[in-house]
Amino acid sequence: MTAQKGNTYWRLAKGFAVGREKKYTPGEVWNKAVEYFKYFEDTPLTEKVVSCGKIIDVERPRAMTIQAFCILAEIDPTTFRHSEKDDAYLPIITLIKDIIYCQKLVGAALGIFNGNIIAKELGLNDKADTDSDGFYPTKPITVVFGKGNLNAPKKTK
Repeated sequence: MTAQKGNTYWRLAKGFAVGREKKYTPGEVWNKAVEYFKYFEDTPLTEKVVSCGKIIDVERPRAMTIQAFCILAEIDPTTFRHSEKDDAYLPIITLIKDIIYCQKLVGAALGIFNGNIIAKELGLNDKADTDSDGFYPTKPITVVFGKGNLNAPKKTK
């Protein structure tokens, strides 16, 4: 039997939500972030270094990433990015991203992380000059507006 035309059965749907319900509340996302930060603090990488003729283990901090956080929290990275659009999640997501950004930036500045890799990931790398072919004008450029010329040389007779 089919539903009658003009029925309102759709109103029985739970919560009128579009898509799935969120896995975590904003507070739970923050708790997962704290768990992630603590994990990275508690599990540094160990590097073998020669010092005074002896091989010693030197602990180095791990570089935090949004992707690693998403793996630990079992959140799809796309879902994490889309959560910024939700006003309830915006402050938490922004804070998590800022903490991770600062950790990488400070680590690179101190030489703990490879500065080139971190700069690229943070979008701080210099842009290559692909337009000018290395040519930079040394003389003033004349700009013409409408009929007149602002920098027109004086005519001599």
